[in-house]
Amino acid sequence: GNLNRSPGRYAPFPAIHRFQALLLNGKILRLNPDGSAPSDNPFGNYVWSYGHRNPQGLAFDSQGRLWEQEFGNAVMDETNLITKGGNYGWPA
Repeated sequence: GNLNRSPGRYAPFPAIHRFQALLLNGKILRLNPDGSAPSDNPFGNYVWSYGHRNPQGLAFDSQGRLWEQEFGNAVMDETNLITKGGNYGWPA
């Protein structure tokens, strides 16, 4: 099995946006048990999906699908079905 984790919020500062691809914030990462990146990850590194504002939890369902619960805006949170290489749109 692999380890999936999210290091948390992408910093919403304009000067940092151009470096977004280099940062791990705002992404869900997928690692092998030995700490290496799986060869079937979509970007050739640890990144499984990106564009996450503020993840608060990850869970697999009985079908093996990965779900993420994310703090939303002031009105509501969101639940996302995570897909390989998915862009979840933060920042928009």
